[in-house]
Amino acid sequence: MTLELVFIGLLGLAIGSFLNVCIHRLPRQESIVHPPSRCPGCGASIRAWDNIPILSYLILAGKCRACKKRISLRYPLVEALNGVLFVLVYLRYGTGWHLPVLLAFVSSLIVITFIDLDFQIIPDRISLPWIAIGLIASATVLPDPFMRSESMGWANSLMGAAAGFVLFLFIVIASRGGMGMG
Repeated sequence: MTLELVFIGLLGLAIGSFLNVCIHRLPRQESIVHPPSRCPGCGASIRAWDNIPILSYLILAGKCRACKKRISLRYPLVEALNGVLFVLVYLRYGTGWHLPVLLAFVSSLIVITFIDLDFQIIPDRISLPWIAIGLIASATVLPDPFMRSESMGWANSLMGAAAGFVLFLFIVIASRGGMGMG
């Protein structure tokens, strides 16, 4: 189990590095694939050995190798947060068909949180797929690790979705436009 925890933690750190790319680029409508990682200050490409989660930040003393400009502490914090959450999810739910979905969900929540903090938006490209996944998951008969009773099924999911819709509709009407910048 120790080796599994190390693997899950390292996977979380590596994916956390990619989450930083998503957090920086998605609200700017930039590709998350190309170009490769670059310094937000000078635009210099970040070499693979300078992109090792947390370790590279410490070795480079939180500065870009090219321009020596300070790199935000948020980068290693997002990596560490994702690594810790991956381990916690694994410890709580173990392996199974649901683990990759839960890990992807946790990562998506991190991206949503930091984009919302910076821009007061929650990108549809992240939230809408999870709404669909949630509805599909609640309609399946596969064993659900979250279910504590049979009362938490499809009907309750629809009632929860309807309540959420009414709440957001009220916010749109009351604020004449929405929440944050949306």
